[in-house]
Amino acid sequence: MSTFRDNLLAGKTAFVAGASSGINLQIATRLAQAGAAVTILSRSPDKIEAAAAGIREKGRQMHRHRAGCARP
Repeated sequence: MSTFRDNLLAGKTAFVAGASSGINLQIATRLAQAGAAVTILSRSPDKIEAAAAGIREKGRQMHRHRAGCARP
């Protein structure tokens, strides 16, 4: 059971950084379940592809990009 009504975020876009694992992956998953088109960002290409594939398997719209936010 979800706290949110179905398709609460339909037509919305969400970006979640550090979303290849842990709590941020769960946040991205919940946003997708609520109907948002989600883009996840992470430094690890292998982990982010696996995370995106897991969400896509549930029939949700998911994009992924490799990105880092640290200073050089």
